[in-house]
Amino acid sequence: MGNPWEIVRYDVTYPVKFYGKVVEGLDGRKRWVGGEDIDAVAYDVPIPGYKTKTTLSLRLWSTKVPAQDFDLQAFNAGDHSKAIEGQTNAEK
Repeated sequence: MGNPWEIVRYDVTYPVKFYGKVVEGLDGRKRWVGGEDIDAVAYDVPIPGYKTKTTLSLRLWSTKVPAQDFDLQAFNAGDHSKAIEGQTNAEK
């Protein structure tokens, strides 16, 4: 159970890449190669003003790893820590 004031904003999700590198192609364009893909999900927390009707939003971020990164074979073999290794690394 999380914070009841956090409003999850699944519509505000951005892909973030870690541990890769930028490579320049033959056409001069640059692209990202390799690394680890993680989704950043926004959480908004309303912050009421003092003696005013104004409320601001404090935007916090959390990580989400794509479902294909979950190692089902390791989970079925009983190695639960290896199965969620991707999620654990993303939260670091």
